[in-house]
Amino acid sequence: MSKIFDFEGRVALITGGSLGIGKECVKIFTSFGIKTYFSYNKHKREAEKIEKETGAKGFKLNLSSKEDIKKFIKTFKKETNYLDFLIHNAGIWDYFEIGKTNFKVWENLIQINLNSIGFLTNGLIDLMLKRGGGSIVLVSSTAGRRGEAYHSHYSATKSALIGLAKSWAAELGPKGIRTNAVAPGWVNTPMSKESLKDEKFKKALIQKIPLRRIPEPEDIAYPILFLISPWAKHINGAVLDVNGGAVLLEG
Repeated sequence: MSKIFDFEGRVALITGGSLGIGKECVKIFTSFGIKTYFSYNKHKREAEKIEKETGAKGFKLNLSSKEDIKKFIKTFKKETNYLDFLIHNAGIWDYFEIGKTNFKVWENLIQINLNSIGFLTNGLIDLMLKRGGGSIVLVSSTAGRRGEAYHSHYSATKSALIGLAKSWAAELGPKGIRTNAVAPGWVNTPMSKESLKDEKFKKALIQKIPLRRIPEPEDIAYPILFLISPWAKHINGAVLDVNGGAVLLEG
């Protein structure tokens, strides 16, 4: 199966690679022969486990800290001289009721879900330019396509990622770097675990998804692999909806 695409000698960085969609990306990328690095923050045990399982290398990285990102960029550049694939997957999702929630909640999420992406890409893009090309994939969300009440800060960042994908596609495309986004809806990940424990809520949620199922992380990771593959070599600035058609209906 891994011979479908030629990824020999290719290097990838996946943020948030110890859990959920990121973890599946690490597993799938390494199975296709991609030399894979990933970042994690709090989940050291899970990161060490995925390292042993796949041979990928993890780096602890706190995306809420600009200084930590600076240090990571320096460390990563000592590790490799090139980067072919950059997958911006790490992010958080929490509650924000406008006018009632402490604004620090807003600022923290914006830093992690948006500012860190610009800062990290800005610091690593030279590694992709050395290759003469590459691929960036941003993990957006249905919330960025249609909004989400009580999570406006989250929705704003995911809308921004769509804007980044289109802007970087135009800016970096002539330099051989393609940029695209994927927009999942609900996914069976640790981030969704608590919400999906409520069977009544889960049942109602499934009824809003035309395919009538909540996807597993690999259902998002394989489309990400497709976007970095030679099969997608003329796809640039696109938003791939991987949400079972949920984005077509009201939230």
